[in-house]
Amino acid sequence: RCHWFSCVPFESHGPGPMAMARAVGRYGTWPSPITAKMIAGGTIQLLDPRGGEGQCFWVEQRPGEGGRHVVVREGGAECTPKGFNSRTRVHEYGGAAYTVDGSDLFFTDFKTQQLFRHNMDTPEAPPLALSPRGDGTLRFADFVVDRSRGVLLGVCEDHRPNQSASPQGAVAGEGTGEGGCASGDVLNTLAAVPLDGSGAVTVLATGHDFYACPRISPDGKWLTWTSWDHPSMPWDDVELSVAPLAPPSHPGSISLAGPPSVVAGGVGESVDQPQFSPDSSALFFTSDRTDKWNLFRVALEPAVAEGGEGSAKAEATRIGAVEAVAPVDAEVGGPKWQLGGSSFTFVGPETLVMTYRRPGTASNELRLLSLGPCAATTPLPIDGGRVLAGSAHALPDSISQLQAVGSDSLVLLGGGSASPPSIYRVDGVSAAVGGGALPTVATLCTSFDPAQLDFALDKYLSVPEHLEFATTLADGTAAIAHANVYHPTNADVEAPPRTLPPLLVKIHGGPTSCARSTLQLGHQFWTSRGFVVADVNYGGSTGFGRKYRKRLQGAWGVVDVNDACAVAKHLVTQGVVDPAMLCIDGGSAGGYTALACLAFRKTFTAAASHYGVADLVALARDTHKFEARYLDGLVAPYPEGKEVYAARSPIAHVDGIECPILLLQGDEDAIVPPNQATTMHAAVKAKGLPTALLMFEGEQHGFRRAENIVRALEAELHFYGRCFGFTPADPIEPFPIDNLPDPKAAL
Repeated sequence: RCHWFSCVPFESHGPGPMAMARAVGRYGTWPSPITAKMIAGGTIQLLDPRGGEGQCFWVEQRPGEGGRHVVVREGGAECTPKGFNSRTRVHEYGGAAYTVDGSDLFFTDFKTQQLFRHNMDTPEAPPLALSPRGDGTLRFADFVVDRSRGVLLGVCEDHRPNQSASPQGAVAGEGTGEGGCASGDVLNTLAAVPLDGSGAVTVLATGHDFYACPRISPDGKWLTWTSWDHPSMPWDDVELSVAPLAPPSHPGSISLAGPPSVVAGGVGESVDQPQFSPDSSALFFTSDRTDKWNLFRVALEPAVAEGGEGSAKAEATRIGAVEAVAPVDAEVGGPKWQLGGSSFTFVGPETLVMTYRRPGTASNELRLLSLGPCAATTPLPIDGGRVLAGSAHALPDSISQLQAVGSDSLVLLGGGSASPPSIYRVDGVSAAVGGGALPTVATLCTSFDPAQLDFALDKYLSVPEHLEFATTLADGTAAIAHANVYHPTNADVEAPPRTLPPLLVKIHGGPTSCARSTLQLGHQFWTSRGFVVADVNYGGSTGFGRKYRKRLQGAWGVVDVNDACAVAKHLVTQGVVDPAMLCIDGGSAGGYTALACLAFRKTFTAAASHYGVADLVALARDTHKFEARYLDGLVAPYPEGKEVYAARSPIAHVDGIECPILLLQGDEDAIVPPNQATTMHAAVKAKGLPTALLMFEGEQHGFRRAENIVRALEAELHFYGRCFGFTPADPIEPFPIDNLPDPKAAL
C-alpha cells in the first residue's frame, strides 16, 4: 500500500482541444465556477419559517453580515431591528428564537440573549426589552404568546450561579432533580414574562433537566410541553406532559390550575412536536414507539371539579389512550438538536397536513388529512388522504418545517437535489384535501438564485445516488448502511483516460443526524473539481428508525468508523475511486469519526477535521449542559467507563495515524473547546506527519462569517492538493503545513 508521500506523483494536464471543446484535466484540478466565495457570499441559509396574520416569515442567516440572523417578512421586508441578531443560545444550538403575533415580533438577541418585543408597523422605534437581564446569563427560546394573560411563555435557560432547582411557585417534575445545576449551575425551566416589559419572570415548570415545545391550547385551558433528563437526549427518553391553566386573572400573570399529567413517552420512547387540535379536543404529537417517528394523538376532556367551572381549581384532565393517527413506514420528524420545527400542522379547523420521506425515495410526500368536526373522535387510523409529492404537484422534493398561515395556507422550507433550499407558500390546502383543485405553490425566497449566476449551474451539478452497502455492527454482525454518492460532474473538463478520481467521504455531525440529498453547494464544490463525494448515513443516523439510530448505542467510534471505511472500500472495489486518494472530513461529531478512522484503521490517506472531537475524556469533562451526558449513551457512563473513553480517543492513539490531517477550529467554540484541536495538532506534528491548524477568531461551533467559510473550504482543497501532488485551478492563498515543505520554496 502506498503512503501519502509517494502514492501519486505530481502531474498536471493543461487544457487541450477535445470534442465539444472539453479540456482535459487531472481530477482535483478542474476549474469550476462554483467557488468558495460564491458559496459563502452569494448564499444565505434559510431557517424557521412561520405564519402570522396571513403572512409568511422566516430567518435568513447571512454570512456577509457575520452570520447575523434576520427575521424577514413575506415581500422581503426585514423585521429584526438594525443592530440586533435574532438568535438564541438555549442548548447552545439554539432554534426557535422568534415568534410573530399580530404586528409584534418577539425575539432573542444573540449578543445579550435578552428577549425583545418589536412593533413591525413602526420599525424605526426601538424594541422593548421583556427579560430583566442583558448579560447573556438568562436565555429564552421556543415561544408562545398568550394575549389573554398578557405573557410570553417559553423555554428559559438560566446561567446565573447558584440557581435553585425549584423556584417558588413552580411545578416540579419528577426527574433526576438536577434541574441543570450539575452542569455549571445551568437551570432549565418553562417560564413566562409579561408583555408590558415589567421584567418579572414566572416559572411554570421545573425539576427536569430540559424542556421544549411549550404550547397553549386554542381555548386557553391547557399547557403542554416535553421534558427529559440526563443522561437521555431528546431522541432517547422524553415525556409529554399536559397541565390545566388557571383562568386569566390580571395582565402579566399565568399559573397552573393543577399538577401536570404525563400523557406519553418515558423510557424507550422519544416524543416531540406536541400540538393541540384547532378545537382543543385532542393533543397530537410524534413518537418513535413503533420504531419510526409517526403521528399519534390523545383525546383530552376537561372535567369540572368542586368549585364550579371557571374556578382556579375546576379544570382537571381526562386523558384518552394514545392512538396512531396515520401510520406510515417513514419518519415524521427528526432529532431535536435545535428547538422548533414541525413536520405536521393544522390548516383551518378540520385539516391536518404532514410530511415525510420514505427511505430511498426521491421526494417527500405531503399528506393532507381530514379531521372532521371533532379531532378527538375522528376514527383512527386515518387511511389515505390526499398525497402530493414532487414536481408533478409543483412541490420541492425535500419538505420540512411546516407551519400554517391563516386558515387555508402553509409555509414550508423545501429544496431538491438540483434546486436550492427555498421558502415556499402553499395556498388552497382545505379545498385540495377533499379532492378539489390542487394547491398553488409560490416560491418566496431562495438561498441563492441560479438565474442570477453568470453560468448554467446544471452543467456542474452532480445528482446524488442512494447507495446501500455492506458493513458490520459493533458485534461483527453483517448489516446494511446507507450513503448518498455524488460523481464528478463538469461540462467543461474531462479526466485523462484510465484515471480514477479522489474520494471525499463526508461524515455528518451529531452523530444523531443525517446526510440529506438536497442541493448542497459545498458538495458540488468538490464534485465540480473532480472528486467523488460519499455522504454517509452511518449506523446511528436518523431517517431509518429507532433501531437503526440505536446501532450507535455504546458504539460511537466503532459502528460509524466501520461504515465510513466500508463505503470507501466498496467504491474502491467497484472501481469508482482511486485507492491512493481516499479523503474523509467531518464537522463536530463528524470530525471525531474522521479522526477515529485514521487512528484505528488504515483506509484513508488524508483527512480534515472541522471543529472535531479528538479527546472523548476531555469532551465528557468539558462541554455544555445539553450534551454533558450524551456520551453516556454513545460511549459509556463517565467516569465509570473512562477506560472505554481512552480506548476510543484519537488523541490517545496518534501512533496509529499514518496520513496527513488538517484541523479547522473556531476559537470561541463552547461545544468542542479549541484545546481539542490544539492538542491534536501538537501530537500529530510531533509524530512528523503533515498537519496544519487554522484557528478562526470569533467563530463558535460552525463557521458563519463569509471570509471564514471561504478560507476553510479553499484550505481543505489546497491541503489535499499538497498531499496528493495536484494543483487546484483556484487561486488559493497558501498556508504552512507542518512536516510538508512547500516544493516552490526549494526553487
